[in-house]
Amino acid sequence: MALPVRSNSSAVRGDRRLQDSAGLSTRVDDTLLWLGPASWLFVGSGDGNPRDFDVTRLALNAAGGALFDVSASYVAWSVSGEDAARVLNRGCPLDLDARVFRAGHCAQSLLGHVAALLHRPDASSTFIVMVPRSFAADVRHLLKANGASIDERPRPFNAIR
Repeated sequence: MALPVRSNSSAVRGDRRLQDSAGLSTRVDDTLLWLGPASWLFVGSGDGNPRDFDVTRLALNAAGGALFDVSASYVAWSVSGEDAARVLNRGCPLDLDARVFRAGHCAQSLLGHVAALLHRPDASSTFIVMVPRSFAADVRHLLKANGASIDERPRPFNAIR
């Protein structure tokens, strides 16, 4: 998989082919999120072969990089629906409008008082929100409260397992 080089971008590998970060894909196996110069977060699908992780680690090592498994450190949610951006913007200063925060974009910001990584994997109104595990309860409460404040009904969101 090629590393994304543009700021706040991503690269995805679906069906074993690298997809353009601005394109839509029907199935995404792995994603690389650009976090900063020479820094990426590899997000596996969770149902992949552990050998794939090792192959990716060896390729990055050969290129002068490193890959670490930090999966136990984060919790991720999929926040979706027509009001997903509004729910997130109640606690996040990023402009999440689809014309600005386009498909494939990712960014680190605050969600309430918690450092979070937000990713819009495709052109739908779905966002992936990742936070440190120790703040999961705070963010879950924030998302539920923000969803309820939109129209007085809690909005569903799903934890990614």
